[in-house]
Amino acid sequence: MRLPAGFPDRVRPLFPEDGEEFSAFLASFDEPSAQGLRANPARIGRDALRALLPRLGEPEALGDVPWCPDGLLLGSGAAPGRHPLHEAGLYYVQEPSAMLPAEVLAPQPGERVLDLCAAPGGKSVQIAAKMGGEGFLLANDLHEDRARALARNLERCGATNAAVTAASPERLADRLPGFFDRILVDAPCSGEGMLRRDPASAGRWASYADGRCRREQDAILEAADALLAPGGRLVYSTCTFEREEDEDAVAAFLDRHPEYLLEPVAKAPGVSDALDLPPGRGLTAAARIWPHRAPGDGHFCACLEKPGERPDPAARRHASASGGLMPASLVAFTRFAEETLEDAAAERFAAWIAGARFARLDGDHVHVLPTTPPDLSGLRVLKRGFHLGALEEGRGGLRFAPSHSLALVLAPGEARRSVDLPVEDGTALRYLKGETLSVPGSGLSDAGGWAAATVLGYPIGWLRPMGNGMFKNLHPPGWRRT
Repeated sequence: MRLPAGFPDRVRPLFPEDGEEFSAFLASFDEPSAQGLRANPARIGRDALRALLPRLGEPEALGDVPWCPDGLLLGSGAAPGRHPLHEAGLYYVQEPSAMLPAEVLAPQPGERVLDLCAAPGGKSVQIAAKMGGEGFLLANDLHEDRARALARNLERCGATNAAVTAASPERLADRLPGFFDRILVDAPCSGEGMLRRDPASAGRWASYADGRCRREQDAILEAADALLAPGGRLVYSTCTFEREEDEDAVAAFLDRHPEYLLEPVAKAPGVSDALDLPPGRGLTAAARIWPHRAPGDGHFCACLEKPGERPDPAARRHASASGGLMPASLVAFTRFAEETLEDAAAERFAAWIAGARFARLDGDHVHVLPTTPPDLSGLRVLKRGFHLGALEEGRGGLRFAPSHSLALVLAPGEARRSVDLPVEDGTALRYLKGETLSVPGSGLSDAGGWAAATVLGYPIGWLRPMGNGMFKNLHPPGWRRT
């Protein structure tokens, strides 16, 4: 590919004087972009996903992502995002080196975690799964349109412990000082790691070469420090090769905050030490992924620990979990659950809104979280937790209508009635387009109630049986394919 003018000269000092590795680095940009697929462990394991690839119409995986236990490497022609099963949230299509920062962050169930620059959501989805649906994840992006895509990806992948905001880091720091146990800053950067998969980024590169990214990165890191609790972990990452935005940014942060410790990043195969620049500062504890050394397009990652004693997440959760809806709401949900869900699933979700989780009504809509969320008033909130569904007044009294999100957290077999939509004849695609469906042989002849729409047994949404094998399509308009 044609690299941006001036780019080779800027990165040349990062390589040995013999030039051989520099030549290999430049040559890597003429190779296909790395393709990755990450299993969502809340829905499926990596080995099961690997076995499923032929059913997705994909060739066998080229191997595992060495630094991510859920990651698979795919060939350059793979397109798993086009398969209808993508909508079940079993996997996330993600460039392999971008899987490293969430592994370094290593969030634990019950913690308070912030993904500060989160869109489009790959790392947030990864974090939520590692938290096991417990604790509280705030996924934030400054730009509201990007934050909407972030919220959708969290919903698609069944995140049950996340809220989404569109706010500046400084605004969050003013609102939630010292609140979070772990923070990921995947900072805006010059983005040379995107050159192979997004050639258009070459045209934008020159506009980032005036230091504006570094100034923004410094400001974001200062806000992250204010947001991080004592004993917390801050992971800083970029997809640039610029020393100024990588090692120099970390060194400058440590100069401003000498109390922080730079913790070593585990170097799995393909993960290299960061540069020893400035010399003697110990920056090699951080990590780089180079596109000529590893199956990835490039990343930088540093792990910083704030001094202090970290609180016990379990004690905090039990102290703060509260909520529960009014009895009439519980009756409406129980009626829905008994008619629609198998017993174990019905009991699980009923416990959520009876007080096992924090439940709240936003208008008529029920949102739940594993623990009491922080006060987000004054912020642009796009997602307040897991959207369970809505309460509606009907002729028979209050009734419950399930959300699309609820379908996406059901395991195969948890819906009493389901209709498996064939992929080969286009039925599954017609569902994703919002069309009324005829599914002969579905076994559902009676009208009324709810049925899960499934692909290969995995729920991708809801249907309303109309009788005689006809179904009203309840796939949300904003999710429909064109």
